[in-house]
Amino acid sequence: QVEGVVREVRVSLGDPVTAASVVCLLDSRELGQARSAFLEALHRENFREAMFQAESDLWKKKVTSRDDYMRAEQDLTEARLTLATATQALRSLGLEEGDVDRLRSHALTTDSSPTIGPADGTPASPTMSLSELRCLAPMEGHVVDVLVSRGEAVSPGQGIVEVADLSSVWIDTKIPAHDLAVLKVGDPVNVTWAPGNAAAASQLIYISPEVNSSNQTALARIELANPIGVWRPGLFVSVGAEVQRQSVDLAVPTEALVADPEAPGEFLVFVQLKQGEYEATPVNVLRTDGGFAAIEGRLQAGDRVVVGETLFLKAVWLGEGGLEE
Repeated sequence: QVEGVVREVRVSLGDPVTAASVVCLLDSRELGQARSAFLEALHRENFREAMFQAESDLWKKKVTSRDDYMRAEQDLTEARLTLATATQALRSLGLEEGDVDRLRSHALTTDSSPTIGPADGTPASPTMSLSELRCLAPMEGHVVDVLVSRGEAVSPGQGIVEVADLSSVWIDTKIPAHDLAVLKVGDPVNVTWAPGNAAAASQLIYISPEVNSSNQTALARIELANPIGVWRPGLFVSVGAEVQRQSVDLAVPTEALVADPEAPGEFLVFVQLKQGEYEATPVNVLRTDGGFAAIEGRLQAGDRVVVGETLFLKAVWLGEGGLEE
């Protein structure tokens, strides 16, 4: 919430941080002016408070005039308003109540040149100026990106570093619409990453209520514990879910399914009629599991379907309106 220039960057990529870790030091003229105005208003209020107490004592003893007493009271009121305005200015720049209290306490307990204790609670040093702003990590985690460098000017709202808590990760996957009837939140799943020889068990924590009309899938989310950092953001993993076993009348390998270009969300299989002759047959996919799809349609148990060469057959079928070699 404040402009400044980067004086020092104290973290690098991959560094672990806590919510109190100082990641960057900024020099901000705007913040320095606001703190200076606050200290000036604070000292003025203290002075006016002392003057008012003195005039009040004299007024009670009938030693001073009523005009002097009223003037001292008015000066104190104005000083308090000025201090309230200066305090609000600091808060509008992003300083929290604790930061303002530390500045107030430091100003009232020292006669040295104006300095301020850092927001992390460590003692102030003589070289810490009013214009210095210590930027803290927003959360505990690891630094995944450093967005500024020394000497760079930053503006209000600009990011300094990116911190991610990778002790647990989310895995987003897509569930085909025909499997939504048998999957629900809380169902166990297995996650594998073959190149890293990693596997873990978890459960579904979210299934989107909406289905993507273009590919007929729904977003599903899995939360996975990641204590040693095996599961890195951006990895491609495999997700498997086992539901209640059920016998089906017809099933084909999922590789035999071909998206129907004329009916989004529908599928075809190529059935071999005889050697060199095939027929594109619409099927209704009930669900998929373990590389097979339960289907219903104009097929019978024992029909031979094409697996692996479906793209070529689909191209011939679309080009000629039928299949025959």
